[in-house]
Amino acid sequence: MNALCSIRLSTACVVVLLAGCATVRVQQLDSVKRALPQMDEQVAAAEPYAWDLRFAGMAFTVYPATPGGDRVIFANPAGLRVYWDGRVVFRVEGLPGALGLLQSGIEGEERWYARDGGPTVRLGCTPRRDWRLSATQQGWRVECRGEVDGRKVSATQVAEFDGAGQLQRIEATVIPGVSPLVLERRYK
Repeated sequence: MNALCSIRLSTACVVVLLAGCATVRVQQLDSVKRALPQMDEQVAAAEPYAWDLRFAGMAFTVYPATPGGDRVIFANPAGLRVYWDGRVVFRVEGLPGALGLLQSGIEGEERWYARDGGPTVRLGCTPRRDWRLSATQQGWRVECRGEVDGRKVSATQVAEFDGAGQLQRIEATVIPGVSPLVLERRYK
């Protein structure tokens, strides 16, 4: 009998708590509405630092953070993260769909590319070639070639800088045989 009373008491407590949550949710909605102008202000303050990310027909707004050294993490509130170390986009996580974690790196004159659930692909690469179009547009380029499943593929890594040496654009293959991921500063 005590076990039955305990179950009824527990059930009554859950019902009371759930009923209380409905009231809290309405109050939380009002709190969220009051907080939205602050969120709008934060987004507006970050807007001058916005970058456009394009990949596989998708487009996102991301914001850079520099945790130290040459590393830059481009991220958005939805969990998308693109990691760049000054030479290569070495990690992409949080893309929608079934792409999974994308990773790449440099070993000697090769670049490797790995994707969750797939084999690691290695491509032979040219040495980095610097280029300069004008006093305000310069950068470098690396081109890689190899085979994936018996078909020839290529990959590129391009970084573009302004006259002050500030990064303006990154074009990086993250899946060989697929058009590169492009990160571009929105306001130059």
